[in-house]
Amino acid sequence: MKRVIISVVLLFVIAGLFLVSINGIRPHPYTEAELETVFLEKAEENGLSLEEGYEVVEKKHANSMTYLMEDVNGNHAWGTYVMTPLNEKYKSYDFYTDQMNLVEGSPYTYMVNDGIMKYDITVSFDGDLSIEGSEKAQSVLSLKMLTMSFGIMVILANLVLNGVRKSKFD
Repeated sequence: MKRVIISVVLLFVIAGLFLVSINGIRPHPYTEAELETVFLEKAEENGLSLEEGYEVVEKKHANSMTYLMEDVNGNHAWGTYVMTPLNEKYKSYDFYTDQMNLVEGSPYTYMVNDGIMKYDITVSFDGDLSIEGSEKAQSVLSLKMLTMSFGIMVILANLVLNGVRKSKFD
């Protein structure tokens, strides 16, 4: 009976780790309606001006929403928010400005891993603001499912084999 209890606990741990691998450990506090406001606040904190005349574009791609902004001074900021399928809320994934000295010009491409898929997002801010999501995406979920399935098979095989051994000698 002790082995069954340990196995059930291990199955719950594996299921919990699987959910954490999709959802992450940070909370997803934002609804889709709040994202633009959250993005603009973050842009203002990073030195961009919210004076009248700024421009914002957005693009939903896979499980993410990306925003790109140009302020009245010609400075740019962009950020990506990823959604959890558990409650359809978002969390901040990445945020950049062209003033962070991490970015070398336009267009700029970076990888997004939303817990289910991995894909590239490209932002362009030469002239027109645009956001493009890559059509080439890699499934992260299939590797996670494979790992979880292997763990479950090992636990169940252990239960079955130990049950067979005990009943053979009883």
